[in-house]
Amino acid sequence: MPIKVNTNDSGNLEIISKLMNSAARKYNCRVTYDSENGAIQFYGDRDHTRTIAEETAGWFQK
Repeated sequence: MPIKVNTNDSGNLEIISKLMNSAARKYNCRVTYDSENGAIQFYGDRDHTRTIAEETAGWFQK
């Protein structure tokens, strides 16, 4: 299930990046928010991106 993000509000992306970064640390990766570009930046092994996204989304499921 995708996480709904209001892209007009950069605060949402910043919060999402912090949550994703918490999950990413387990995989020796990092996720940050780039305020200049209004985008989330991923650093690390790209093979873990889906796992990190799914784990983060799972925190919001009942």
